[in-house]
Amino acid sequence: MKNRLTRGFTLIELLVVIAIIAVLIALLLPAVQAAREAARRSQCVNNLKQLGLAVMNYADVNGALPPTAEDTLAIDFGMKPRMLAFMEQQVLFNAINFSYSWNSSAGYPNSTVYKTTVNTFLCPSDGNNPNYQRPSGTLVAPSNYGNNIGTCLSFNGGTLDGPAYFVDTFKYGSTVTFASITDGTSNTAIWSEYVKGKGSTSSPPAGGSWVIYLMSGITDSPITTQPALTGSIQQTLQALNAKCMRTLTPNYDFKGYNWMDGWCGGGGPYSHIMAPNHLSCQFPTDGGATKPPKEYRTMVAASSNHPGGVNMAFLDGSVRFIKDSINLGTYAAIATKSGGEIIDASGM
Repeated sequence: MKNRLTRGFTLIELLVVIAIIAVLIALLLPAVQAAREAARRSQCVNNLKQLGLAVMNYADVNGALPPTAEDTLAIDFGMKPRMLAFMEQQVLFNAINFSYSWNSSAGYPNSTVYKTTVNTFLCPSDGNNPNYQRPSGTLVAPSNYGNNIGTCLSFNGGTLDGPAYFVDTFKYGSTVTFASITDGTSNTAIWSEYVKGKGSTSSPPAGGSWVIYLMSGITDSPITTQPALTGSIQQTLQALNAKCMRTLTPNYDFKGYNWMDGWCGGGGPYSHIMAPNHLSCQFPTDGGATKPPKEYRTMVAASSNHPGGVNMAFLDGSVRFIKDSINLGTYAAIATKSGGEIIDASGM
């Protein structure tokens, strides 16, 4: 009896125990990973809520939404730096010299700001880092969130149809106030996310949604020769989505490289032309080789690492999960501020 009680495990028994533990780990690991992603997605939702509230507070104080960019190469701040004072980042806001470009090399007056990481501008589900540096060797802080610029200028007589405007010109539309959001704040998107680039090379290999591809067969300048509406908005967007594919030239791998910039996909806006999590494209001469699209012409898609869709903030302060399969007509409708569309919730 004593020998039977004190004997150790046999090799077969030990292997059986190890196999059982391995099976349990295999069963538990997906659940743990799902729980972690749920936590990361929750943080992303919270970030978007903070950005949405900052826009509302900015509008309360200034009587208008913050501008999306400036139509000049000399000063090119995007929307996010203007909202810092409404995000408990007053010290960082005070450090910005708005008399110079964010990336001015004249003594690098804004280098302290553009190298500062703002956690609210980052989605924890995206581990990419563009690793963009200024000539001074300073690493620039990236961003995962872009403001909604609408659809395409050529769809709306050469003006922006989203809740966006330029601070120094009314060339593309007038100042946007809450009164001008006639489609309703609950039906108008203001923020969404996009996956950051990897900054691997100037011409990265065809890959995931972090790359911006160079569209072919579409003339983008002047504005009147941009893509025209052919049939319904849904049909037009379906055709454009079909033309943006991996066989095109990968042109830009630094998406989200800087939260201060107003260039589309660089740190500024996204659009509702490409479907959520579709590849992003830009017009042939829009921004130039290895550069992001200009501030007012974008085919940069909302994208995320959340399975099945993207988080999107609306002007009423809500955040909703928009599925990849959303009807493109509905997707265009929630992009515009005064399109007068009837939005079918079943298409979302």
